[in-house]
Amino acid sequence: AIEPYVCSKFNRRPRGLSELDRCKATEFRKVVLYTGPIILHSKIPEHLFANFVVLHVAVNILRTELVDYAGRLLIYFIKTFASLYGWYCIPYSIHNLIHLASDVHVHGELQNWSAFLFEN
Repeated sequence: AIEPYVCSKFNRRPRGLSELDRCKATEFRKVVLYTGPIILHSKIPEHLFANFVVLHVAVNILRTELVDYAGRLLIYFIKTFASLYGWYCIPYSIHNLIHLASDVHVHGELQNWSAFLFEN
């Protein structure tokens, strides 16, 4: 269990993988930005884990000055996602990652304009 090791600054206790369907947006944010590599390592097939790590790294890089590199990583993530799951399985939210780096250039840091604050 990861719960004893999670910082108290996170408002919600960590959920198990079997509870992902009940997660709030901020919980998914925590998984993508912080705990995902620890939680998912050895829990999902290696090729799926590697794809997730690309997303994890890209979104964290978006919080730095390397936004263009993050944009290239996000495009790589989407192409890899499509090869793993099929183009027909790409939801709108995954497709929108293509635009995230340019949105950061236009609007500034993600935390200043994302909807996470309003989804709980």
